[in-house]
Amino acid sequence: MRLEILDVRTASDDTPRRQTLEFHNMPISIGSHSANTVQLPDVNLAEYYAMILPVGEGGEDWEYRLSVRDEGSAINGETVTAPTRLKDGDVLKISHFEISITMDAPQDLELPEPANVMELAKIKQYPLPPRADVRHADEIIRLTSGAQNTLGHFSLKLRECNDVGQVLDRTVEFLQAELSARLAWIGVRRGKAGDLEFISGRTGAGDFTGEPWMLEGFMYRCMAREQFIRLPKTGQPDTQSLIAIPIIGKKGPMGLIIADTKRRTRVFDEADLHLVTAASRFVAAQLEAVLEEAATQRAQLQAGERVLLGNLQAKLVPKAAPEFKCLEVSAYTKPGSQNSGDLYNMVKMPNGLAAFLVAHVSGGMTATAQTMAELRAAFRLACVHADPSHVQLRAMNWLVFSPEEPVEVDAVIWVMNPKSGASEFSTAGAMHILLVDDEGNARMPKKERNPPVGTAKDREYPVRKVRVGEGEMLALFTPGCASARDSEGTKLGEKRLIEAIRDTFGQPAPTALQDLMADLSPFLKDGSQPDDITVLLVRRERGEP
Repeated sequence: MRLEILDVRTASDDTPRRQTLEFHNMPISIGSHSANTVQLPDVNLAEYYAMILPVGEGGEDWEYRLSVRDEGSAINGETVTAPTRLKDGDVLKISHFEISITMDAPQDLELPEPANVMELAKIKQYPLPPRADVRHADEIIRLTSGAQNTLGHFSLKLRECNDVGQVLDRTVEFLQAELSARLAWIGVRRGKAGDLEFISGRTGAGDFTGEPWMLEGFMYRCMAREQFIRLPKTGQPDTQSLIAIPIIGKKGPMGLIIADTKRRTRVFDEADLHLVTAASRFVAAQLEAVLEEAATQRAQLQAGERVLLGNLQAKLVPKAAPEFKCLEVSAYTKPGSQNSGDLYNMVKMPNGLAAFLVAHVSGGMTATAQTMAELRAAFRLACVHADPSHVQLRAMNWLVFSPEEPVEVDAVIWVMNPKSGASEFSTAGAMHILLVDDEGNARMPKKERNPPVGTAKDREYPVRKVRVGEGEMLALFTPGCASARDSEGTKLGEKRLIEAIRDTFGQPAPTALQDLMADLSPFLKDGSQPDDITVLLVRRERGEP
């Protein structure tokens, strides 16, 4: 509420004696004594004459009450003898003073396009208190010379920041110093959408603080609608005034600044709004510079890690296949351009059985590299002890499970008697198995999909038994094979890959692999492979007639 006080004795003067005062949700005492909120200098007036009190929910209405018996008080020319509710435009007459009343204007309802019902619902969901001063990004900012100097020093401090945390800390310090803020808070995200990823907030006493009042509403208002908001009065019991400003970068809103003041202290004015608006531009520019530098460093680090992982994969690839009687073995592997983690190996066990491992590791670069080396060593050691496939997977799961550095391993371990074709195998995750006889008929012995290795501490993996017939081809391949695309962006897909493998029926394993690679060259040679590609072919030869 605003009071405009006119000494009617000076109304005809060139410069009439006027005074304008603004009050928000607080009792107002009127009288001739200097201790009153509104002092009317008249020796004939009672020291404590009357009160104007906030009433109603939130203190949005006001009531005029006399503190003394006097019939000389009037509102709009009518004598006042009892408590009276004030209205916008009322004129209060006390002695030779006229006090014009201007009430807080109700909040204007922002109406979007009529068709956008959801937007209208959100505006209603997040209303602003009355007399909210709402600006937009394209409005003119006015800065005094002092404010310009302040911003110059602030920008120098921001330029010294090398990470997001330092930018947030400097901004909080700026808000506390320049606005005498009870609470100074800032939240930032990397992109123009999503949750706030970096947050810093402190009270005037230097304590860390939680979420500001009405944070969700300000996030919508400032970051979705790009509004710059000043609340002269919050209507909250512990705060007086508040400013909420979006941090707008090149790609859109990337953060939010909120500051408020303690109750019955500073009321933020238009100059404060302009100052923080200008400061938010410097913050946005420095944040973008810091994030871009961090992204560049992260990309360089990941590229280096991919090179190291690729070198490790090359060292883990078997130099030559063991000599298995009655078996032909051939393998193809190619690192992915984005994701790496494929591994395969083969071992001739002491009892004459043939063991094959095909796996794909998913996780951080360092964890992936470590897990690949551990899996290869565990597989080879387990084969020396002639451990069954399901025992091996259980041991591998125990070995690689780590809540601190989680990895997931899709894998198949296949153990075969080369002479009889009798086989046992166990699988984890999305690993593919195909058997193709020498007439092109295909079967997929894997039916169930077991959880990947590394997802739970105590995991059991079932074992299945199957016989590989004479002349039959066993194909083991990783999930990345199906993700390859040709030069036009067409995805290879599992179905097309299976048909290509079936077309190699009746041929020795090395020849079958060559034909398979030729058929898939538009995908594997001329196209793109975001993920590793590994295919292992094992053909059981026909016995002597």
